[in-house]
Amino acid sequence: MDKEVKRRGERKGKKAPFHPIFFSFFFFSFSRFFLPCSPKQSQPPFISPPPLLNEAATFKKENEQGKRTTMPRPRVPINNPAIIFTLLFTLFFTTTTPLVHAEKNLHAAWHFSGDVFSVDDQTISVEQDPDPLMRSLNVIKLTVDDTLYLIKLGGCRETATHRYCYTKSGYQEFIAAGGSDENKIEAYEKEPYAKYDGGEKWWGVYLTVDSIVPDVKATLSAEKTTLTPGEDTTITVELTNQGDNTAENARFTLTLPDQYRLTSSDVAKKKNTVIWEGFITPGKTKMFSFTITPTAYEDASLQGTVNFTYAGKTYSITSNTLKLTIPSPYTLTVSFPTEAQVINAQTPYTITITNNEEEKDVTVTSLLVTIPTEVLLLSVSDDWIREKGRLRWSGTIKPRDQKLLRFALAAPFTGDYPFKTIAQLEVDGEPFSHEYDHTFKVATKNLNPDLNVREKTITSREPFRLRLFLENNNEQNNYYAINATITSTHYPPEEISIEKIPYQEKKLVFEKEYIAPFTEEQKTITFNATGTYQTISKETFTFATSRDVTIQPALEHFYDVTYTAPARATAGDEVAIVVTVTNKQDTYASVAMHDDHPGRTIIGTDHASLSLKAGEQRQAYQYTFRIPQNFTNQTNATLTITTAVDDLVTDTTETFHTTIIVEPRLDVETNTTKNDQGTPEKQPQNPEQQAAKKENTVQKDVKPSLGARIIAAFKKFFSIFL
Repeated sequence: MDKEVKRRGERKGKKAPFHPIFFSFFFFSFSRFFLPCSPKQSQPPFISPPPLLNEAATFKKENEQGKRTTMPRPRVPINNPAIIFTLLFTLFFTTTTPLVHAEKNLHAAWHFSGDVFSVDDQTISVEQDPDPLMRSLNVIKLTVDDTLYLIKLGGCRETATHRYCYTKSGYQEFIAAGGSDENKIEAYEKEPYAKYDGGEKWWGVYLTVDSIVPDVKATLSAEKTTLTPGEDTTITVELTNQGDNTAENARFTLTLPDQYRLTSSDVAKKKNTVIWEGFITPGKTKMFSFTITPTAYEDASLQGTVNFTYAGKTYSITSNTLKLTIPSPYTLTVSFPTEAQVINAQTPYTITITNNEEEKDVTVTSLLVTIPTEVLLLSVSDDWIREKGRLRWSGTIKPRDQKLLRFALAAPFTGDYPFKTIAQLEVDGEPFSHEYDHTFKVATKNLNPDLNVREKTITSREPFRLRLFLENNNEQNNYYAINATITSTHYPPEEISIEKIPYQEKKLVFEKEYIAPFTEEQKTITFNATGTYQTISKETFTFATSRDVTIQPALEHFYDVTYTAPARATAGDEVAIVVTVTNKQDTYASVAMHDDHPGRTIIGTDHASLSLKAGEQRQAYQYTFRIPQNFTNQTNATLTITTAVDDLVTDTTETFHTTIIVEPRLDVETNTTKNDQGTPEKQPQNPEQQAAKKENTVQKDVKPSLGARIIAAFKKFFSIFL
């Protein structure tokens, strides 16, 4: 079906509904001949229709030509009795007779040319007339998937399942809002029906998309939803079509659970299934009912299905879910903690069985609890029959009576211990069975180590105190055979051994004073504490913790070292060094000193051990070393001598250094030096050497004149007599 629909009721296969306006028109025509007219008027005047909105452009043109300045607005006389009766009659019927408008709206919005949107898995695009003079938008192009529709303003296009309508244009809304060509459309951009893009005016189109597939709904309701076995209840089914078209070949089915019996039905039934077949016309409701009876203590959730056809296609919907509750004749509860328990703690286990019946007994044929072999069974009530690794009970519980059974478990070791409870009961000959899986979790609260330093700030060479606490947070278990080791990145390890730490006690197990090492920059020392401990059952656990201690650099040295050494030397030279140390402390000091340099010591010693009084200054040692021939091949190289002063009391080290500028050794004959590999290399000459060489070369090349040689001979001759 693909035709333009101008008004409701012209679709194929359906009669137009009787609208009260049609009857009003007939009544008005009838009243013209039978009701008297006004004395001044023999017949009703001609009523001219109001100007259409698309006449706005024509009116503007005539207004500019001076032909008319206002739009004519017709005056309708109301002194005609026919008109009065017609209006009253129309008002009465329009307020008492509802309009049929049952299609399901899926989309309604303003759109512009180029818009693409989706409805019901359909891709819809909008195209407006590209001619700017046709922006009144009398016709638009609507493409649904691959099908093109031309839709006039106020018209619709209809398929078998959907209706697409073009109900309003932006130009209409613009005029209705008081717009004109003199009013720029930019002022209306905030409205959804207009926009100004690329220097052009664009009017919106208001589109609606409705589903015209029969809108079938199925509703289930029950006379009673809480029942007992053998008690009847009536289920009512309502099938309603809220659409505009008939749902053909409709079929409703609902199958009951096995624990329910279909007692009677207004419609067809097949075993435990209710079946209704027929058709559902628009606005109509099909209603029927059936009776069911529960045969066991079993809840149910009922839901029906409706299948129907329309336009050659099959549709399916489901009803609401109707829940029926059959209360259990008894209540069985198991109480057991799920969180972990401490070792050797008594953990209660409770089973409660309550008979909810007014007249019937509840028979417990077997209640069996399997106990793990690693778990201790304690505080068992007298009702239980104790077997190897099991507890058993059976008996009868009278109406509205209750049975309580208890025991307790304990475990000497940590772990997860699974066990099971199986209950088999019978009520009025109907058997019931329950199975519960449990896990008895046993754990221990760890022995918590706390490694701390009392001092907030630790400076180089200053003392600090390290302490280790162990805390037992258990409420009833002591810890035994505690062994711990404290290690660090600077100090030797410490061993700790404690016999026992009682529960709920925090104990200091280690404390020692350390001297912070000397450092010229911030330094971190890490202490690690690890250990083991046992429960009374010899179950072993471990603990571990660590603590970083930050050492700040000292503000001054505790020693001072001075050097006697040349400031400059040449590679291959022998250099004499004298090292003097000063104890700047006000206490006795014992130190070990040694030097580090790149050469080989040939005379004396470059290390010593000394004992210094407070403030004492002393020569530590002197030595001579030879700078390697290949130390450098560049000028102004730096040779560094480093002296380490180890304090033997505090086990700290301070370092000092001095430098010597070293020049490469020059080979006089070849004017070369030896590089790092011992290979001779020619050295560049300085400017003075180059000038002298040039002068000698010039003197060798220029010969003296004859006169100069004669004068030189006379000077030599007379020098003999002088």
